[in-house]
Amino acid sequence: MADAQRKIINLNGLWDIEESTSGETIPLRFNHKVEVPGLVNMAKPSFMDVDKFYGKEYYSNYWAGSGLVKLNIKADTMKIGYSFQKRNYFWYHKIIESIQGHELVILKINKAQFGTVVWINGKKAGQSSDCFASQYYDITSLINKTGKNRITIRIGAHPGVLSPSIPAGNDYENKIGLPEFMTMFH
Repeated sequence: MADAQRKIINLNGLWDIEESTSGETIPLRFNHKVEVPGLVNMAKPSFMDVDKFYGKEYYSNYWAGSGLVKLNIKADTMKIGYSFQKRNYFWYHKIIESIQGHELVILKINKAQFGTVVWINGKKAGQSSDCFASQYYDITSLINKTGKNRITIRIGAHPGVLSPSIPAGNDYENKIGLPEFMTMFH
């Protein structure tokens, strides 16, 4: 019996990206580009007010206090975050060639902040509320064996889109953490 071979397809590089307030409808057009791995605030053209939010943990951090905009709320009554943005989500989009000769195709996202939902060719592949953990999606049945494949990934633009039961955490040197080191195994 031959040993199984795993092929890794690196999906890092330039992705299309767009913003929205609704998390239900995939945008029809993607007017911005961003490098993955990378931060949304590096998109071209840039998004206005992309880093303008407070996580509950950040707002209650003693060391950050002097530089914060004062809100008429107490951190312990804040749901999970406060946003100064008019958006709730960012959508990453990439088209790749078909993947032939596979029995199993797994999409791995090393980390993405504020929740993740994945669509392959317009069909939902799965979702995760994890903010700093790797995520794996079995996309075998959704991948076209010939032609092109569309990968669309939605992430939250700020912690306020998460359920209060989800620990959003804070990464003080990175504001918006995004699909990092995306790979597919087959």
